[in-house]
Amino acid sequence: MHTSRPLQFHIVCTEDNVPYLEKKFALFTKPMYSVEVTFYPVTIDRLFERLNRANMGHNPAQRSKLLLHEILVDVEKVIFIDTDMLFVVDPYELWKNFDSFDETTIIQFPTLGPKSHAGQVCSCVMLMNLSRMRNPSAMFVPSSFLPQTSITALTVMPFARAALEGVPNPFNPSENVPLDASQPTPFGDQDIYHVVWYYRKDLIKHLSLRWDVSFCRGNHQGLSLGHWDENPKDEDMTETEQIKQQSDLEGSGDEHSVLSPGILHFNCQNQGGENVWLNQDNHVKGAPTGNPTYNNNYVTGKFGPWVTAAVRYKWTWLNRGDGSAKVTIRVMSDLRWWDERLMRTQNLEEY
Repeated sequence: MHTSRPLQFHIVCTEDNVPYLEKKFALFTKPMYSVEVTFYPVTIDRLFERLNRANMGHNPAQRSKLLLHEILVDVEKVIFIDTDMLFVVDPYELWKNFDSFDETTIIQFPTLGPKSHAGQVCSCVMLMNLSRMRNPSAMFVPSSFLPQTSITALTVMPFARAALEGVPNPFNPSENVPLDASQPTPFGDQDIYHVVWYYRKDLIKHLSLRWDVSFCRGNHQGLSLGHWDENPKDEDMTETEQIKQQSDLEGSGDEHSVLSPGILHFNCQNQGGENVWLNQDNHVKGAPTGNPTYNNNYVTGKFGPWVTAAVRYKWTWLNRGDGSAKVTIRVMSDLRWWDERLMRTQNLEEY
């Protein structure tokens, strides 16, 4: 809803979802800034094939995120966000974090510090340098089509160390447990990204939790919109008062500064149905929980007006431009993974 420059959306989905989304974008004809939308239809079978070549074929739906760089082959870098997240500010604020990448960084995501277990990092929002992840001499994940990648892929060393030395146990963080990337894991792709981050922090950097104001962590880290019926001055609180109200930030580096929400994350809502945006509890203020995990704050609706405005805002109201900027939509066909393209290139060179 709020941007200060042109946008590009790269949407990876199953083919049946494309018409639904195209219908939405068809209502959006006169943007203030140009918008490019590219769909990448992919099947579960194709995901399974590629993950199998990386020896990570279990539950492809949970590990598909590991292959974004192999689908978006013409894209240098992206912001990835989960579908249960909502930008509160101009996405360009987050995009500027790419300026902090050094020459080896491929990803930045939120953590709770260097000892975080897999449940304390989040692959829900990531800044990703896809070009570096496709580097033929150091691809992100290996492929049986390219035998040399069993040695050179960036995940090889972290996987080997995780199998021998282990990673922090999410259910008992005081101990390390071995992790076999070829087998199912509790957090899906997040376990894999965590292993790489844990053993190769030169590759994956920490991102402030302002970009993951999460329902999982203390019901949005103790943050909420001002409530005139609870405290008439709530919206006028000082930085000191705001910092005291914040919670669940230990180890993140955000403990002693105001956590200005950049992205709201409506995860950990098992009773909310398949679509969190249809969960009425996220739109209206709920009852006190009484659960000390949430410090007796309201469990739901702490950002209710914001959620309702974003979800119910009419698409036609986005037509704020003078007609000079356009919405361009493409649907990619004949999907080929990056490893397939590299193999073909190498075979042609050998021929």
